Amino acid sequence: MTTNFSENTSTHIPNRKPETALEWATWAAYLADSKKALDIQVLKTDKVTTLADYFVICTGQSKPQARAIAEEIAYEFRHAGNTAIGDERDVANTWCLLDFTDVVVHVMQNEARDFYGLEKFWNHAELVPAEDWHAVAEELGLLNLQGSEG
Repeated sequence: MTTNFSENTSTHIPNRKPETALEWATWAAYLADSKKALDIQVLKTDKVTTLADYFVICTGQSKPQARAIAEEIAYEFRHAGNTAIGDERDVANTWCLLDFTDVVVHVMQNEARDFYGLEKFWNHAELVPAEDWHAVAEELGLLNLQGSEG
C-alpha cells in the first residue's frame, strides 16, 4: 500500500512525499506532535556525525504514549516507502530509536531522556528552531500543529 499524496485528506499525511532529510525529520516531528509528544527537538547533525543528517528527539508521558508515537511514525513512513533500517526499543518501552538512514527518531519517557541526555551529548549539533520546522510542515501541507516547543 502506498500513500497517494496528491489526494491527501488527512492532516497527518503531507500533500507531497517528503524529498529532503529535513522534510522527513519535519514529518516525524509533526507526527510526534500529533500524538501529543512533549519537548520535540529537531537537531541538524550532518556536520557532526555520519549517523544521520537529522535527529528528532521527543518525550512521551507514558509507556503507551511513547509506543504510540513511535508506531505512528514507523507506520506512516513505511506506507510512504521509507522503512526504518533499525527499530530498537527497551523491553520496558521507555525509549525507542527508529533509524531511517538520514533521520533518526528518538522517542523517550522523561526518565530515559534525562538519563541518556542526547541534547547534551549532541550539543554541538545545530538545533532547528521549532518555527523553522513548523514552516517546513506548512510547506508540506501538514496542518494543526499542537504548538510544540522546540
